[in-house]
Amino acid sequence: MEISPAAVAVGGALQIDVMLKSSQRASQNLVIDYAVHHVKANGSTSPKVFKGWRLELAPGETRRLSKRHSFKLITTRRYHAGRHRIELLVNGQTMAAAEFDLLV
Repeated sequence: MEISPAAVAVGGALQIDVMLKSSQRASQNLVIDYAVHHVKANGSTSPKVFKGWRLELAPGETRRLSKRHSFKLITTRRYHAGRHRIELLVNGQTMAAAEFDLLV
């Protein structure tokens, strides 16, 4: 999993790029989501899971997935500056993680 940019300002967006390769001998049905661990006012983090993709991956198949995650201001979420973490979840299991800075 690759994310860019390394630092994003509130109002901006984060680009998430994922490369999947099947090592199985049978087709796989996958649910791929991602969790953003938002920094709270007290400095701790709280994860929020966002829906990503549902797909079937054939044996040996490689697939590239991309998504933009927006940090525009919304009334139900307050953003705080700091080091945030993003995790890639495949069928509910963490498969990759990366960190980025959110600038307020």
